[in-house]
Amino acid sequence: YSVAFPILRQFLIPTTFYLSTGFIGKSDTFWVDKLEYLINETPLSQLNLDSLGKQYSLQSITEKQEALKDIKFQLKTMSGSVENTITELEQVVQVSPQYDYHDYRMLTWDQVREMDKSDLCEFGGHTVDHVILSHLSHSEKEYQIAQCKTTLEAELGKSMDMFSYPEGLANHYDEEAIEILKSLEITSSPSAIFGVNTDTTSDYHLYRNMVGFTASFEQCLEGLC
Repeated sequence: YSVAFPILRQFLIPTTFYLSTGFIGKSDTFWVDKLEYLINETPLSQLNLDSLGKQYSLQSITEKQEALKDIKFQLKTMSGSVENTITELEQVVQVSPQYDYHDYRMLTWDQVREMDKSDLCEFGGHTVDHVILSHLSHSEKEYQIAQCKTTLEAELGKSMDMFSYPEGLANHYDEEAIEILKSLEITSSPSAIFGVNTDTTSDYHLYRNMVGFTASFEQCLEGLC
């Protein structure tokens, strides 16, 4: 809202945002932001993480970036390990866990409504709690998708038929989740899997280029991604 929205308005760029509704208007912080804060701020030059059985060197910004990348990857593939790892980090990194950075603050519903009324921004669902769907039971999947949709529709006063899978790699969602999306009349859901969409691509397996992860911004501008 504070950085991207003014630019989108200036250049009239239509954009879709996917919201984890349980965080909107609250002071909660995403676990990835907590992880980033703790690693960035720690004075330690070496980190041993018992919860992951790994050791990281943190002697430079580059090494901290590599550590963050690897820890995120490990946690996204291990069900139920996020909270234990964050708790361990808070205990060992010698940093007071103060997560009230401006960049970590969540949108308010008033801001979401303002963006929605601009005719440049549209919103889809991204679960309630930003959880990996393939790690959940059927009933938990139903709650995370259906409650997200219900909240968005109530707050914006319109129907919602778009959804994006949290994390979005092939092992982060499954056919059970897709059947729930279909039953709720959600018609499309992008993944975070790199690729090019064609007229034969499933609307529930849409590919996406994660700028800065798969291809550089410069490559995208040149049509090379």
